[in-house]
Amino acid sequence: LLGSREGTSTSLEAGLNLIKREEVPSKATVGTNTSDVDLLSDSFASLNSSDDYALPEETSVSTQTESPHSLNCRRNVSVFRKPSAKSEPPAPSSLAPKGKGSSRKARGPLEDLKKVKLTPLHSKKFPGERDAACLVVAPTYRPTAEEIKDPIGYISKIRAEAEKFGICRIILPSSFQPECKVFDEMRFTAHNQFIHQMFSRWGPNVKHTACIKRCFMKQGITDDQPPLIGGIELDLSHLYHTVQSFGGIQQVMEKKKWQRVADAMHIPRAAQDRVSKVDDAYCKFVLPYDLLSPEEKANVEKEVEADHEQQLAAENDASAASAEEELEEEFGNECVTKVSRPFGKCSSFQGMTRRKAWTDRGHIRKGRTMSLSVFQRVARNTMSMWYKQDPSDEDVEKDYWGMVIDQKRHVCVHAGNIDSSVHGSGFPTNRVIPFAKHPWNLKVFTNNPGTVLRCMGPVSGVTIPTLHLSMLFTTGCWYRDPHCLPWIEYLHTGANKIWYSVPAQSSQRFHTAMKDIMPQVCKDSVIWLPSDCAMVPPALLVENGCPLSRTVQEKGQFVVIFPGAFTSTIACGYSVSESVYFATKDWLLTASQCFQHIKASCEPPTFSLEKLLLGIGTDLKEDLETCQRTLPLLRRMCDEEHRYRRQLSDLGLKTFERVPKEEVVDRKKVKRPRLRREENEQGCETCRISCHVSMVVNIHDDTLYCLEHAVQSLQKRSLKSWKLLYSYDMDELRSIVQKLESHIENQKASAAKVQTETAKKKSVKKK
Repeated sequence: LLGSREGTSTSLEAGLNLIKREEVPSKATVGTNTSDVDLLSDSFASLNSSDDYALPEETSVSTQTESPHSLNCRRNVSVFRKPSAKSEPPAPSSLAPKGKGSSRKARGPLEDLKKVKLTPLHSKKFPGERDAACLVVAPTYRPTAEEIKDPIGYISKIRAEAEKFGICRIILPSSFQPECKVFDEMRFTAHNQFIHQMFSRWGPNVKHTACIKRCFMKQGITDDQPPLIGGIELDLSHLYHTVQSFGGIQQVMEKKKWQRVADAMHIPRAAQDRVSKVDDAYCKFVLPYDLLSPEEKANVEKEVEADHEQQLAAENDASAASAEEELEEEFGNECVTKVSRPFGKCSSFQGMTRRKAWTDRGHIRKGRTMSLSVFQRVARNTMSMWYKQDPSDEDVEKDYWGMVIDQKRHVCVHAGNIDSSVHGSGFPTNRVIPFAKHPWNLKVFTNNPGTVLRCMGPVSGVTIPTLHLSMLFTTGCWYRDPHCLPWIEYLHTGANKIWYSVPAQSSQRFHTAMKDIMPQVCKDSVIWLPSDCAMVPPALLVENGCPLSRTVQEKGQFVVIFPGAFTSTIACGYSVSESVYFATKDWLLTASQCFQHIKASCEPPTFSLEKLLLGIGTDLKEDLETCQRTLPLLRRMCDEEHRYRRQLSDLGLKTFERVPKEEVVDRKKVKRPRLRREENEQGCETCRISCHVSMVVNIHDDTLYCLEHAVQSLQKRSLKSWKLLYSYDMDELRSIVQKLESHIENQKASAAKVQTETAKKKSVKKK
């Protein structure tokens, strides 16, 4: 009965006999905890009072006199599918039994937050430091046919106004309608996102599910993965409450109500064998918990709570190295940008273990490999499970934050982030198609003369666009690019996407608010917010003094995120979008400082600043101002490289070895050298900075250091097993600097000559 069931009459009889042996009361007095019923009745009451396929009236089962079977399932015109609540339900603060006359606990500030309707204000000015916090609408721009010829030029034109909001929306003329070119059978590894754990990892559903899991694992069932029905994870806690609302397992089995249970849970009718799968899942996973008496359930809850506290304590004592290894194993091989970056380890980082205990709670996990067609099917099933028809953006937004705050339902959705160099871009690439050459095609955009990143060539997650696949409730947690790069995202097809942003000038107010709301996620470093760890309701941020902007991106529209802005997103349904980074020459003024912050915070950079500077210095294709801003950075890099190599030599390091190069052929069929390790840049063991020019490695255990930390780490140690690997010797580095200096002088001379000739022509005209 507790293993894999075949759904036969024999197993059903065994289940009924087992229940009868436990002396379970009849349907009129079935012994379920009133707190369990509270969980069921309050599941979505805060979101909307209407229902569809509503569950029977959720009164205390111990006093219920009317058979659940006699109650009619009701259908309402409401868009959102959820059970109704005829009276305000009690807050499900515990799974322990409560008396009939027990008082309801007062609702906390989060409960009050659900009643707050935060209306975005239309304002041409973003709130200043002394202004009251509020939510404002981010600006929208509509460039002309002439202005769209140079995308980065246009973005630079609107930057002064739009950057104050952090993000802006750009709508091109209606003639810009490229067909989305993605292959249905492309395969990728999805990520599972657990919406009910986005704000708080421990809540009513998580705790109750842990109680259920504890019981079935005691029966020898080691498969603790929730069963999938239609590709959607089954909510075991909700399944238990639903069965109880129909009179308990005995009534459901005797009256054969499994189909009604499946309907009440809104499991898509298109899902294969949904009724038998619900039956099997209950008897395999939930029944061991159901058979317990109320007192035994209370004891299980206490054990789960104790285990949770012990686990938190153990994780807080874990080392930062352990945190890195686990996260690297989870996400290290994924082609992902702006999501799921592993955290760095650093001996000076004081908040690492505290952050590990928070971020390892599993709200985003590596999922299964699937094709795009399977992802689309799961997205359709997810939508039909929650809505009868296409919902409005406001409905999705309201329901999403209700789930995040309530935490009473297990909601798992998928997300995909795919390197477009592997499976192709969503934009057309066939040169015959006009949009393949369009300047707003992100494959073309990344090679725009206005972005200095093009000097690095193709870099995954930076200059190579990334495809983003979303479904209903897919989330982009609060995030800021650590390099302070701007980026642009285009929504190819599908449902809208809701964006929130805190601009760079309000980052301190955001930090202050987050320290008050979620201190456990805030690191003690310059880059204080880890990726994919926090999703905070906008109303709560405003309440804590942080202003933010909001916009809704529709199909065929661009969103530009400006440097230093924090952003988060909510998908309103299945969609395909694509993004890429860019950087104007202004970014070079702050590039060195950004990478120093990355290094000090022990965050792994997405690309090497050394590689970019050497690319600019080698290509010599940038304008005079860009070269002038690059030269001091390149000189400093060369000086530091020389100093650290000399110090290592003084320490006794004698083995210097050049990294081998290989000849590769580019699109123009011209052979050029490329470092063998270029595609997989390695990071320092201490600071995780990319080691592009040189590194110090141990030939026995592959330990790797940048030169700065090699000097610190190898003091008074035997250096027999260590060697310095370099891709450029000092003469080559000096030569690159000298060539850039000469190039700048030549450009200055040319500019002066042109200026002189122009002045002469004007003088002749006057005469």
